[in-house]
Amino acid sequence: MKEHFRALLAELEFKEKNGELVPVEAVRKQAFETARMVRDSLLNIPNRVSPILAAESDHREINQILTKEITQCLESLCSELNQSGVTNGEKN
Repeated sequence: MKEHFRALLAELEFKEKNGELVPVEAVRKQAFETARMVRDSLLNIPNRVSPILAAESDHREINQILTKEITQCLESLCSELNQSGVTNGEKN
């Protein structure tokens, strides 16, 4: 039984050194930072599009404007996350 746990511990240590495991706190911190980035980006949408939407009366055009803005926001976030290494496991 002891050997089994030693083998498990050795496997965990190997995976940690190999970059396959990261501390829980690092994951929590990165998740918090990512969520804050998403929140901030989405909350900025009204500031950017409200003047444009105020001038629109066609609901299809309003839908198109909002869809385009949200899509651009999400694509920008994905690009930022990719560049920072968050999406491919490089960021600690």
